Amino acid sequence: MVKQIFINLAVNDVGKSMDFYMAKGFANNPHFSDDNTKCMLYNSNSIWYDQGPIDESS
Repeated sequence: MVKQIFINLAVNDVGKSMDFYMAKGFANNPHFSDDNTKCMLYNSNSIWYDQGPIDESS
């Protein structure tokens, strides 16, 4: 049985976060990325989503 890990992180700067993970060997999946969210793949079983700051005022 294949197990997958999906991790969602709120970050202050999505671009800097993406650069950090790419330097560590992650790849960006553009199909699930936009200006506010980046989907970073480490391998086929580990997927990270970096999301801009969450507005907690609502």
